[in-house]
Amino acid sequence: MTASRPTPSVQARVVGRAVALLAASLATVGVVTGLALVVQARAALDDALLAAAHEHAHPEEASDWEVEHSRSPVESWIVTRDDPRVPADALTRVLATEAPTFSDVGGTRLLLLPAETET
Repeated sequence: MTASRPTPSVQARVVGRAVALLAASLATVGVVTGLALVVQARAALDDALLAAAHEHAHPEEASDWEVEHSRSPVESWIVTRDDPRVPADALTRVLATEAPTFSDVGGTRLLLLPAETET
């Protein structure tokens, strides 16, 4: 005669499923919240890059915003086609589209703005 395992009660099955559903819900909310925070932080950085680029390109205009008691997380500089800080494919893409283009290089976020210069 073989011993059979006792069948779990209805209450135990309901509690087990409720715990599993709660754990799955918490994990889902955690992942979605993390993704939302990353997207929001990236958008804020992109806005800061655009503002810094505008201020660099137009220093004569008064700035509508000011960062108090902190250092700006962005810096702006003018590059040429052979600048080693910017990947060649990113430069090619921005010149082909003639539109502001965001690019990631390692841990650095770049905003490339095409501009014609007078020589």
